[in-house]
Amino acid sequence: MNKEPIGILVVGGAGRMGSRVVEIASREDGFTVQGIVDRRRLARDIGVPYFEDLEEALRSCGDAVVVDVSGPEEAGARIEAVAQAGRPLVEGTTGLDAEDELTEAARRVPVVVAPNFSPGIALLRRALREILGARGPGWDAAVLDRHNRFKKDRPSGTALLLQREIERPRDAATAERARKEREAAGGRLVEVASFRQGGQVGEHTVYLTALEEELVLQHRAFDRGAFARGALLAAGFAAGAQAGMYDMDDVLGLRGGA
Repeated sequence: MNKEPIGILVVGGAGRMGSRVVEIASREDGFTVQGIVDRRRLARDIGVPYFEDLEEALRSCGDAVVVDVSGPEEAGARIEAVAQAGRPLVEGTTGLDAEDELTEAARRVPVVVAPNFSPGIALLRRALREILGARGPGWDAAVLDRHNRFKKDRPSGTALLLQREIERPRDAATAERARKEREAAGGRLVEVASFRQGGQVGEHTVYLTALEEELVLQHRAFDRGAFARGALLAAGFAAGAQAGMYDMDDVLGLRGGA
């Protein structure tokens, strides 16, 4: 028996990222785009209703999973509206500062938060956790992110995610070592640098450097389709999840490890 397609409501659906989510979802058998929330319009009419008001869209779009890939402005209000409507939320807004609203929403609905939907980034984080769990003292860490000239947030949400991953204590001993390293570095444990150049879709590089050797982990996105497909994986996960806070590790079954 075939499952009913998962309906999605794409907030910011006419933007660079949102339009790719809409494009791919509209041709995937397992999904249907029930609406787009945006003041702009896609270049090609695909027969999907547009809304400028999120609450109106929520009333009109049944039980759709909300995929938010818009800007950080008024993000808290959007998150609250989705939670009040009882809809699953996939939150991919970069530069987001709405931790309290996300925490409250996750008490009521499933919330997948991912500054980067790429499965490759989730795998990079998993590899990084394994490496960091075995890393001895004397290694410096740095993160470089490169994006297109139009990306506003700097550093990227993904770069900050990788920074937090590196700084996360693995046990009491590493927590104490991290504290001492941070003090010795004047408060900075992980160097983070950003470049905004041309049409670069997205590149993140982690450098782990000792005095006589270096380990480099890098992820490159060639097309926003990688993020869009990841967002749809997250929407499929959220549609069947219990209320709570999730990330791409949960979506891809990578939870756990070092």
